[in-house]
Amino acid sequence: MGSSWHYHHPERMESISPGLNFLTSLFTGNAQSDRGFEVSLRVLSRAGRPFLLLPREPREAVATLALYAPQTTRAQVARAVLRWPIRFSSPWPGQTINFELLLDSPFVQFLSSLPGVAASEPPRFGILAGNPASPGQRFLLICFNAEHQPVAVVKVALTQRGHELIQHEQSLLSAVASRFKGVPAIIATFDSGEIHAFAIPFFSGNSPRKSDPEQWASLLDSWVDTQHTVALSQLPNWRRLQQACATHPVFQALDRRIEKQQVHPCLEHGDFTPWNIKISAEGVCTVLDWERGELNGIPGWDWFHYAIQTAILVRRQPTLALANQAEALLAADSFKTYATRCGFAAFPRELLLSYLLHVVEIIKPSEGGIETGELLTELARRWQIGSA
Repeated sequence: MGSSWHYHHPERMESISPGLNFLTSLFTGNAQSDRGFEVSLRVLSRAGRPFLLLPREPREAVATLALYAPQTTRAQVARAVLRWPIRFSSPWPGQTINFELLLDSPFVQFLSSLPGVAASEPPRFGILAGNPASPGQRFLLICFNAEHQPVAVVKVALTQRGHELIQHEQSLLSAVASRFKGVPAIIATFDSGEIHAFAIPFFSGNSPRKSDPEQWASLLDSWVDTQHTVALSQLPNWRRLQQACATHPVFQALDRRIEKQQVHPCLEHGDFTPWNIKISAEGVCTVLDWERGELNGIPGWDWFHYAIQTAILVRRQPTLALANQAEALLAADSFKTYATRCGFAAFPRELLLSYLLHVVEIIKPSEGGIETGELLTELARRWQIGSA
């Protein structure tokens, strides 16, 4: 298939649908001239909203699909099936859109300056659009070199809440650079007032397919700071719980029992799930999307999050099955070893309930929040800790 880049003049640019207005903000805003190129992308929608914008070049389009990490069998099959017509340039679903990319746009120049991208050519990219219903919507751009190989991923936001999330993640990644295994390094940043963005290298690989913690337990273990101990009440996420849940009976019981307990703090991801993890062909694990990360985090919460949110969002387990699985998790030898290393082996139940409260009362996820709340109620009843 030929190139999808063509010289173009603004007066000939097609109109952009409302769901794709971000393209204008990113690629034409604040340009000093009208010198530009027409870009052609294929739009795949989900729930009626633009979701993936794929380049017309087959190798780039297939690579852009890697930005989406499906977990259910149905979604995995759908993505695998879609790869075939793309690879062989056969007809495949999706609306084709053309829009203007102005070469003097500051963000376009930023993309062209990324390591591995040819500065003499317009940047080549695909896009994964975040949830447009969220005030903190972010976009992921995968950038390609002249040989159509992915070299970088850019996370970008256009709203105030999105800027805050970008800034938090950027600050955390900068603070932990090269100090911890599995954490990507930032290679470039961009801030124009309206647009906040940073770039990391592209990491190939797949999400872990098994629930066996051996794939990632050693990674969480390496994030524990065994050189320091701190009371739970001094850690940022516990303070957030105190502010948000002061009158909640379960938290009141937890606060009385364990707020003064000493633990080893850890680097905490905050959304440690299979879809945020890439494992390379060589077995190297990289964890992405650190917008909920904490340098001084609560140990155990990432482990709980991986097991429980996967069970809720992927396996769709009912509450009683979730509760039984949670108890089995606490009884597993691998978890007990980790809990002992972190210093909370004497109160794992209380720490698990505090994690569930954090999800329900502070994160308030758009998916899985109700199920997490029901699990909190069931476990608090079983363990007779407060009353949810």
